[in-house]
Formats: sequence, C-alpha cells, structure tokens
Amino acid sequence: MPGNSGDSRFNLYVLEHFYRWLAGTEGSLLNAPFFYPYPATIGFSDPHTLTGFLYAGLRFAGVTSNDALCVWFALGNLLNFLTAYWVFRKLGLRDLGAGIGAFLFAFSLPCTAQFGHIQLVWRCTVPLGILCLQSYLEKRRPVVLGMTALVLAIQTAMSFYLGLFLLLLMGAWIIGWMARQFRSQKARPACLIRNLLPATWSKTEVILLLLLSVMSLAVVLWGVWPNLEASKLYGFKRGWGEITAGLPQLRGYLLAFHSNVWWRDHSHLPGLPMWWEQNLFPGLIVILACLIGIWPKSWNDNEVIPVAKWSLAILMVVTLSIGGSAVYMVLTKFPAFSAVRSVSRIVLILMFPASLITGSWIDWLVHERRGIPVMSIGIALILWTVFESANIVKSRVSENDWISRIAVLKRRVLEKIPVQEISNKILVLIQSGQERKKWDAFERELDAMLLAQELGIPTMNGYSGNIPKGWSSDNLAENIDSYLSRADAFLGVHRLEQSGVVMNNILFISSDGAESQPHLGSKK
Repeated sequence: MPGNSGDSRFNLYVLEHFYRWLAGTEGSLLNAPFFYPYPATIGFSDPHTLTGFLYAGLRFAGVTSNDALCVWFALGNLLNFLTAYWVFRKLGLRDLGAGIGAFLFAFSLPCTAQFGHIQLVWRCTVPLGILCLQSYLEKRRPVVLGMTALVLAIQTAMSFYLGLFLLLLMGAWIIGWMARQFRSQKARPACLIRNLLPATWSKTEVILLLLLSVMSLAVVLWGVWPNLEASKLYGFKRGWGEITAGLPQLRGYLLAFHSNVWWRDHSHLPGLPMWWEQNLFPGLIVILACLIGIWPKSWNDNEVIPVAKWSLAILMVVTLSIGGSAVYMVLTKFPAFSAVRSVSRIVLILMFPASLITGSWIDWLVHERRGIPVMSIGIALILWTVFESANIVKSRVSENDWISRIAVLKRRVLEKIPVQEISNKILVLIQSGQERKKWDAFERELDAMLLAQELGIPTMNGYSGNIPKGWSSDNLAENIDSYLSRADAFLGVHRLEQSGVVMNNILFISSDGAESQPHLGSKK
C-alpha cells in the first residue's frame, strides 16, 4: 500500500465508504459511522466524492479494496505526468524539456515527500487550469474563461487544499501576465485591468459561459458539500498559531528528509515547526534553473516563462513565514483559507511553474546549439534528477501487518457475539496496554474504523483531519458516559435525532485481549 498506515488507511476507509454508499450497503454518504453518533463525519477531511467514482468502478469490477486503492494512486500519478507533459508542449517546450518538466511536476522530491498523504496525488488538472487561463489571457474568449472555472472546480472537488492553492496560483499567474504586459507594452494599469475582461460577447459565447459556470458550481458543490455541512455544524476554523506552524519556512526549502542523497537530519533545525511538512527542497536542477532565471535576459524568449517566474516568486513570498508573520495572514480573513492548516503543501502547486522554468532551461541547454560541453551539462543534470528522485526512502506500508491485526480482532468479535446479533452493536476498540507511542493510538483508531466497516457496524473510535470537540482516543471506553452525553447535547443543539445508544449494545474489544467491561457509570 502506498503511503503510511495512517492517512493511507484513512483514505482507504473514505473511498470504501463511498463505494458502499453507491452499492447501497451504506445508508448515508455524509454520516460515515465513525466518531459515532456524531453526524457529517465524512466532511472532516477530503470526502473523495469525485475520484471516488474511479475507486468504486474498480470495486464493482471485482478488484479488492487494497488493490483498488493502489490503482487509484498509480493512475493519479500517471495523469499528473501525462497532463503536465501535454500542457508543457502546448506552452512551447520541446519534447525533452516537457518530459523533464512533467517528471518534476509528478515525481520531484517535494511530490514524493507527500506520498504519505495520498489524497494529494490527484492534481492532474493543475496544468490544464493554467493552460486554460493562459489561453484566456491571450484570446479573452468567454468560453475559455468558463473552461478555466470548470477545471478549477474539478481540482477543488478532487482536493479542497489543492483547489485553493490552484486558485492562488491562477491569481499570481494573472499578476505575472500583467507585469509582463506592462514591461513589454508600457500599458497603463487601468488598461491592463480592462484587458482582463472578455474581448467579445457573442450570444453563443455567453450561453456557453453560463453553462460552464453552472457546471463549475455544481462540481464544486458536489465535491465540497460534505465539508460545508461539517463546517456548518462544528464551526471548524484554524487559529493563526496553528496556521503559521504549517506555513513554508525558508529552512524548509533545504529539507528533504526522505532523500538518501541530500541532508535529511531535521534534528539540527531547532524550532522548525511541523518539520514533516517542510520537505520543500525541489531538487538541484530546479534550484539551478530558478536561480539562473532571475537574470532578466536569461535563456528563453518564450513569453510564458517570465509569467511562470513571477507567479512562482509571488506565491513563495506570500506564503513564506518569517518570524511567525506572513502575507498569507491576510487571506485567512476568508473562511476557506482559514480552514487550511498545512499551507506548506502548496509546494505541490509551486512545482508547476518551477517545472516549466526548468524544462525550458533544459531545452536551451540541449537544443540551442550551445556546444557539446553545455549539452553534456544538460544531459548530466537530467540523469542526476532521475537518480535524485529515485533514491529516496519509499513511502509504503506492508498490508500484512494491519490486515492480520484486523483479522485477529474480527475473530475475537465473532467468538463473543453471534453473527445475527452483530448488526445491533457499536464497536469500541479499547486502548491497549502495549501502546507506547502516539502513532500506536492512530493505528488503533484506524483498526477500529476498518474493522467496523468490514462488520457493517458503527464505531465510536475515529481518525480524521478534524475531530468532534472534546473527543479523545485516550481512555475512550472509561469515558463513554461523558462522550455520549456530549454527543447527545450536540445533536440536541442542532435539532438532530438523538443517538439512542443503549450501553448493552456497545461492544468492547482490545487488541491485547484485555476485554473486561470498563466501568460505565450510571447511564443505562
């Protein structure tokens, strides 16, 4: 299985829940039965309501859940490469430059560093979005503007994080385009802004624009409505202290902790918050291309390259945290941006302009008749990039470990409860005395979720990007009384149906066999 036994298994649960909902074995898409009886739990993280159709199609075709997840992940990476290559060719790069650029966009060090968060693999519409935007800026046709909105909507539906980051890249790209036009044409700012509006308004174009706008809205709402429902109920919002910990740090652009080539010892970076999210080093070839590209009269007369440079520089400056402050703070005044914790993941989007710049530089080195020595440098850098990207600590986990754990737990359940009575039970996986690290608790919660899903019953355990207020995995069984009281109070405040949980229906299981009934207090 790609990634780790935390987020990868959680995304497996979410995708499987979507499939089961389509198959009719789950009654609600929104109310996934973990953190039971809290509602709208599928909206605590990416609900995969778009890419879930691919996973579900594989499951309907008879593919196992684990294999379907692997195919889903592999296809996302393949599409990242293919769409980037096609777009780079459309933007003027030759085959070699487009190939190395697409490779960097899909498999550079910052991208493979995020393989542990497999929900971020689906970003194949980022290149398409920028291509549509560039086409609109050049031709200013309303239908192209509508296509740009639709591609942005699709990316947002595939990944809320990446959709917001693509929106920022589009904004920076427009500013870069205006800066390019100002320098080349000496146009007034008012004229530049006016030139962002459509040039023609034919009846057909207007109808198509309206149609594409409606489609874009429908796609976005389908993709994020679970998140909107959860946000409405729980009021999820990140404070600035939490957001600033996830902003890119300057030192982070030197860090690649999963690389076997570069310096990876984060322990010598004191005070670097969320170091596991700060793997921003893009690779040697990207660093060289972007540094050389600072020179105003550098290698390429392709007018898109300066726009890429501007957009890359703008987003890096806006999101960079210096002393706990960042321009990004202004954006957190808007609800969507205030919900994003790990802003450093924007590096996945920054790799698009960075890869475009790098591919253009490689074309210049190899194809512009600079002589054998210069060409040799270009080829050597390409070979180094492949070596650099491949020589990493692979982010994957053996299925056997956690599948065997769940099989043991399932066997214990079936030994305690007759099959015909299981459907009435609510699973609680008890904290094991063998747990020593925080990760062990994460493993327990996900074991419980996947076991409950296999049995077709709810569980009070849970794992996600957000949690109900006051919920804790520590001593959950001993605090069932207070947990259910808080849940029922929450449901009452929001005028939702009470849980009606009966204590005798709660099934306590422990991974170490210590399954004595916890003290449950007075609630019956």
